[in-house]
Amino acid sequence: LLFRTGNDNEICCIVKHAFLEYYNQRKYYEKILISDVVCLFSYLMRGYEKYFVPGEVPLEFEIMQYLKKHYMDATLDSVAKHFNYSPAYFSRKIHTYTGVTFSEIIKNYRLEMACRLLRESKLKISQICEIIGYQNLEHFNRLFKDMYKETPSHYRKMNKKRK
Repeated sequence: LLFRTGNDNEICCIVKHAFLEYYNQRKYYEKILISDVVCLFSYLMRGYEKYFVPGEVPLEFEIMQYLKKHYMDATLDSVAKHFNYSPAYFSRKIHTYTGVTFSEIIKNYRLEMACRLLRESKLKISQICEIIGYQNLEHFNRLFKDMYKETPSHYRKMNKKRK
């Protein structure tokens, strides 16, 4: 969920209080944290309820769900066309909504799936590369190492030991 709160003082105070309770972990801190979370969501709903229509899914959520489902072969042009936007407008809309570019979103989804497949399957790394939508193994290895600071094979080895 994304709530743009700006400098809403009540919400800032609740978040700070919850952080301090968690950090200090004094007696009954867990119950206080639960209370803070309830208060936080109550204030959020009070301030943002007008933006939500019951039964309707916000378009931004639909877009993100679509990207999560089609990350393997999604292109800016194909997704923009699917939602009836020009690619340039759609790119700006995505960046405004998420704070990152379309290609970063797709890369993140692909690499998240690669991590999952590395942990949970015995597929070869080259097969994982193809499954998640990359054609070039060296490019995939470079992106993976940039993101996770280790190679896919090392990631697999370290996560297999933990099981």
